[in-house]
Amino acid sequence: MGTIKFYDQWFHIDSDMDLGERLKRRKELFFFRKMIVQIMFTTAMFGIVLMIIETELYLRKVTSKNGLTSQIIKSIISATTVLLLMTIVFEYYVDAKIKALDMGVTSVITVMTSWNCFLFCFEIVVCSLHPFPGNFTMSHMVSNGKYADISLDAVMSFLMIARLYLVGKFITVHSWLMNNRFAVSFDAISQVKLSTLFYVKAVMLRHPFFSLILIMTSSVIVSTWAMHACRLYHINDPRTSTYMDAMWLVVISFLTLSYGEGHPRSFCRRYISVCSAFLGIISTALLVALIGKYLEQSRMERYLFNFVSRVQKSAKRKKAAAEVIKNTLSMWKSKCREDPVSSTCGRRRSRDKLTRSLEEMKQIKRDIEDMDISTIGLADVYHITENVYDRIEANVENEMKLLNRLHTLKGRITNSMVVQGTA
Repeated sequence: MGTIKFYDQWFHIDSDMDLGERLKRRKELFFFRKMIVQIMFTTAMFGIVLMIIETELYLRKVTSKNGLTSQIIKSIISATTVLLLMTIVFEYYVDAKIKALDMGVTSVITVMTSWNCFLFCFEIVVCSLHPFPGNFTMSHMVSNGKYADISLDAVMSFLMIARLYLVGKFITVHSWLMNNRFAVSFDAISQVKLSTLFYVKAVMLRHPFFSLILIMTSSVIVSTWAMHACRLYHINDPRTSTYMDAMWLVVISFLTLSYGEGHPRSFCRRYISVCSAFLGIISTALLVALIGKYLEQSRMERYLFNFVSRVQKSAKRKKAAAEVIKNTLSMWKSKCREDPVSSTCGRRRSRDKLTRSLEEMKQIKRDIEDMDISTIGLADVYHITENVYDRIEANVENEMKLLNRLHTLKGRITNSMVVQGTA
């Protein structure tokens, strides 16, 4: 009985609620998920800050991996990681309850698809990576074929940076879309869901260049710190690496360039370079798409450009038509001359000019037709189709009125004929 009661309390949803109760319950779940995401973001960022502090203290030789300060900081990071994993479980649970409420099902488990389970496991694995308390080492080749014991924190610390994806979730739950009751209500009754991807698309549509510059700048800054720290982990000498050197290597990896002046030798720096290259490819593709979008003419600009071009083409067509008439008259005059040699040469020149003028008129006509086709867009086709339907409906309505009048007139004529026959 206790198991059944626990199941009904956590995984069962009452199906007898009306639409108002569902919307109220959904609003409460949205608020609860917002609180959970706030806790997730706070614990994740606090853990990353502690990881950066511990790494900088170790690289600057203020403390060692076996030192008390390092162990305390990494213990706190582990505690925040446990809290983060618990909040992830609760977030997926609340999301499942929202989906079950929208679909009208009574069980939360039925809405969990294989894709949701994969994302849940993936987030658990990503957020569980962090520097564990203790001093775990691994043998790694540093330079000139020599091997040395490198702390495992060099890998775990950089993998922990992947928690920055939670920034997107935090911004999404605090966005104007999530705080708009009309958008939330529309999300409950439509197939469009207010997810992080939907908010990213909305932000890229509203502030495209600002969002892209922010993403690129943040990626370069994070990769620069990781590259510099990775270098010092393998060669613990601050004089051999600077932030400017690391930034140069990150930038040429980000832009997929290679000047041959430097290349990553350790696997850690190679991993960071590959990640920077992937981010650079995505950013470059987005930048090209945005530039192409802004260079594309709007409807009014396209109409104005085609109107001016059509006027110019019409003027050229009139000029070509005048040339056709002129060359035709020249051929006629050459034919009327008495000298046969000059007459033949004149007719030949006039015929060539006439042929060129005719071809020019045909080409101008084709250009005007192409401009008319390119001017018409989907919106224009929609308005034209709507106008045609309206006219068809109006014609059908007028036809029905005319038929009714004809039937009325026919009935009156029939009645009058009956009255006259009776008389």
